[in-house]
Amino acid sequence: MSLKEGRPFLKSVEESEKDGRGKPKDHMAFIRYYLIIGAWIIFYFSAFLFSSFLEMKSRTINEPLFLFCPLILILLELSLKIFKGKISSIPYFKKVSDLKFTIFLLLHIFLALYFSLKENPEIDGFLGILVLSSSYLFILGRFGLAKSLLLSLSYLISFMFLKFKMSPEFGLDDKIFIFFYIFFSTSFSLLNSFLKRSKDKEKETQEKMKSFNERLEKSVKEKTYKMSVLNQSLIGMMVDVNEEKLSRERLLENLAEGYMVFNKERVIEEGATAASKRHFKMKTEGRKIEDVLRLKDHARENFLKWCENVWKGSINFKDLLPLAPKTYLGEEEKYIKLDFRPIYKEDNKEIEKIICIASDITNEKRLEEKASREKLEVQMFLKILEQPGYFLNLIEDAKDSFDLMKKSDVMDVDLIFRNIHNLKANFSRFHVMTVTQQLHKLEEILDKYRSESFFKTEVPDDLNKSFIDAESHLLNFLKSEKTVLDMARRDAKSSESDETVFLPSLASFISERFGEESNFYIAFKEEYLMGNLSDKLKNFMHMVIDLSQSQGKQIIFAIEDASFKVNLLKYKGVINACTHILRNAVDHGIETPEEREEKEKTKQGMIKASFKETGLDMFQLIIEDDGKGIDPSVIRNIVGQKNIISKELIKKLNDKEIIQFIFEPGLSSRKDASNISGRGVGADIVKIEAEKIGGEVRVISKFGKGTAFILTLPLFK
Repeated sequence: MSLKEGRPFLKSVEESEKDGRGKPKDHMAFIRYYLIIGAWIIFYFSAFLFSSFLEMKSRTINEPLFLFCPLILILLELSLKIFKGKISSIPYFKKVSDLKFTIFLLLHIFLALYFSLKENPEIDGFLGILVLSSSYLFILGRFGLAKSLLLSLSYLISFMFLKFKMSPEFGLDDKIFIFFYIFFSTSFSLLNSFLKRSKDKEKETQEKMKSFNERLEKSVKEKTYKMSVLNQSLIGMMVDVNEEKLSRERLLENLAEGYMVFNKERVIEEGATAASKRHFKMKTEGRKIEDVLRLKDHARENFLKWCENVWKGSINFKDLLPLAPKTYLGEEEKYIKLDFRPIYKEDNKEIEKIICIASDITNEKRLEEKASREKLEVQMFLKILEQPGYFLNLIEDAKDSFDLMKKSDVMDVDLIFRNIHNLKANFSRFHVMTVTQQLHKLEEILDKYRSESFFKTEVPDDLNKSFIDAESHLLNFLKSEKTVLDMARRDAKSSESDETVFLPSLASFISERFGEESNFYIAFKEEYLMGNLSDKLKNFMHMVIDLSQSQGKQIIFAIEDASFKVNLLKYKGVINACTHILRNAVDHGIETPEEREEKEKTKQGMIKASFKETGLDMFQLIIEDDGKGIDPSVIRNIVGQKNIISKELIKKLNDKEIIQFIFEPGLSSRKDASNISGRGVGADIVKIEAEKIGGEVRVISKFGKGTAFILTLPLFK
């Protein structure tokens, strides 16, 4: 390594990096300079003491500049090393900085020669010591042992060459030089070697640390970049998740359906949508589902049993679903449709929770009801215009019934009940639902008082109010449907049908004026009054079809043509009463297609009407069906419960005899009443109407096979 390649250790303190102990990484350079300064001070005082001991006065040693000039040069080099980072950017100083080792080494040597020659122009031992020691000040820590010894040897050769050339004498000072040469060469070379190894080791450590720091910095930057990218990705994901969550929440908030999840304890969990609060007018979370649905009495009990069976898991959820609540009638007549969906556990076998979906179908329901009303209105118009005379007669009968209620001082509740029941059945046949429903309500109230009669002043308030409401609905119907009724009157007058409103009164007028034996009356009767009863029964064809469709049944109504004609006016009450037989056959008798298949019957049920002359001016009207028939044991029990006859007599009667009690007033085998049948009124009206014209009626039935009503009636010609 050349002198020019020698470089100071110390960097600018401001630029130096720290090591693991928190010290500057070039702190060994400071130690080197400390050693140089210390060595120079030791050398100076050693020379001072040595010259004093030998009593050899030296102007060089006593010169202050001899002490301070090397120190100034050393501090100047230290300053250049500290500020190297700042001045290296200036091209001029950069060159000086690169050559400073050589520059300062030469300055030390020249300085030493200057002071030495100033005192003694001859080369002697002191001069050699001075030059050697001055040189060692700047090689500390720069060279290894071999190079330090080589440099010392070169100094020795140079000195000896100059010495013997300029002053061949070899005195005491030369011997002292040899002593100091050996001492300084050995000690400084070892010290220099130690410092060089320390420097090299520190440099290696610094390079490793630098390399490690660079790798660490690069790794940190890469990790930081990756973390930044990952952080940005996470932020983006969180933003997307939050947006998705908010979007889902907004979607759920805006949904018309209310979603409520309830657990095995039937408690609604957190997360119910806002629509559920709107539908049920309460905060649903934390409440029992049956409380939110406001279930009461039997409905509540049934729902609790349903939930119990759902979580028991013994029955498939799909099979239990039809038994769950279907609708909820909210405030302001809102219709809420209810649907239930299971949430299974991870094993997908056991139900963990249930979702209740509440949908507001008020608009759909109202549209459906409106469409249904419009459909019934159309059917009503068609029915009325199809049989205008019959309907007009029905209106007159209804008016007469209400007038009779007003005029009678004593109200026979049972008689009025029968009339109202008959009117309800006939109005229902024409789909006049407003009147039918009000008559149904009146019938329910009359049913409570059937066993009583009231004076006009003693009529109960609820019964009196129901009479007024029923009559009011009838009058409102006549007023609102005036156009249809006018059309019916025109059609009735222009029709050749015998159902015209005026036929009964016209027949009575001709009979009284001309006599029933007159040719005019006979011709009138033949033209307008005589007809086939089968044609009258055909008027009920649509009623049977409509009722069967409403109950999901398939029924064929077959009517045989009668081979004889009768005076139709005489059979008006009987024919009207036959509606009860037909309605009971549809409602009670004929089974659904599924039930009929189970009994190995055809899907289509059969109702058949036929006529048979028996002689002695009598004939039979037979109305039969192939339905489930009448269970004699049920009739026997009902007769016993109502105490119609004694229990002893009940036991003596056979099945054929016991089923004849269906013609008793108020006897019905059906538990629930409807607009179709089921109040124990119908068969007794048939019996009453048949007996009015001198006839009779009986029933024949085989349980599980069918029923036949046989009306034996006089033949009016």
